[in-house]
Amino acid sequence: MDKALERRTRIRRRKMQNESRLRTVRYLLAAAAILLAVNIFFEISDIQVEGNVIYSSQEITEASGLHTGVSGLLPFRTIASRRIRSRLPGVSSARISLVVPDRMVITVKETSAVAVLHTDSGILLLSQDCKAVSGFRGDEGELLQVRGIRPLETQVGETMRVSDVESTKLSYLKEMLVLLTEEGMRQDVQDLDFSNVSDLHFRYLDRFTVRMGKQENLAKKLDLLKRIVDNLGAGDRGTLDMSTPQEGHYFPG
Repeated sequence: MDKALERRTRIRRRKMQNESRLRTVRYLLAAAAILLAVNIFFEISDIQVEGNVIYSSQEITEASGLHTGVSGLLPFRTIASRRIRSRLPGVSSARISLVVPDRMVITVKETSAVAVLHTDSGILLLSQDCKAVSGFRGDEGELLQVRGIRPLETQVGETMRVSDVESTKLSYLKEMLVLLTEEGMRQDVQDLDFSNVSDLHFRYLDRFTVRMGKQENLAKKLDLLKRIVDNLGAGDRGTLDMSTPQEGHYFPG
């Protein structure tokens, strides 16, 4: 008798579980059907752009190929995102979302300039990863000044091109830009002079000339540099020689 009751209980429990799964599947199918219907039958009447500084909203919308009246179907949004990134080199990512029922939002992330290199043919704006950037909208004085590197012709969106002779300088610059950003020091550095790749020097806090030496142990050198400056007075000026790893020397003047 007990076994029969236990068997009926198991059957009833299994039936309830199956019904629960079936309801869940029906709910998901209904939700998918609604979403598909919205994408197909609702035409986009408004397109907004967010996150842009370098490019205008019109430039980004035109690059996407989207316009009012199109469907908000996901494949179209994916293609539009690729178009933006391929046609506008200054855009590193583009996400296109649908706001039900008929509004589309294009959210872009642009590659911004952090440094400027003066060349014989003009200025070259550089991102943190040393890519050429155009359309900087701000005070050039806020950018880190780079000297002593002679780039080859570089298109916007490309990593700065240099000759084989200058490749070591480019490697040094890339590492310095990343480290100065990570350490929160980029705004305090007024100049990076790579005229001698074995004796990189720059102005720091507009009070010190810093000599970094070769491209070695840079993170440790910068950390030691900050600790030395923290122990100096607000009016101290001079030269900080960080060229020897694990050592730092301050020369007033």
